[in-house]
Amino acid sequence: MNILIATNNEYVTYAIVMLYSLFKHNDCDMDIYLPYSDLSLDSLNRLTSFVERFSGKRLIPLKIDGKFGDMVESHNGISIETYYRI
Repeated sequence: MNILIATNNEYVTYAIVMLYSLFKHNDCDMDIYLPYSDLSLDSLNRLTSFVERFSGKRLIPLKIDGKFGDMVESHNGISIETYYRI
């Protein structure tokens, strides 16, 4: 199964909780795609090590360069991660 999530440093813990629930209720192999721009190395390592604890689960980080963010500047408090989901 292919899953796309988008998070930033402020929501890494919530992303881990969501992934835990997803993994516990779905026994199939999963590729978790993670587009990001505002994610520290520490946060990325936390997510990667968490996902790797589960057999058949793989995190695929996708670093998005600043050009995309420049094109879709945040309006009305919408984060760049919201645009990644769209």
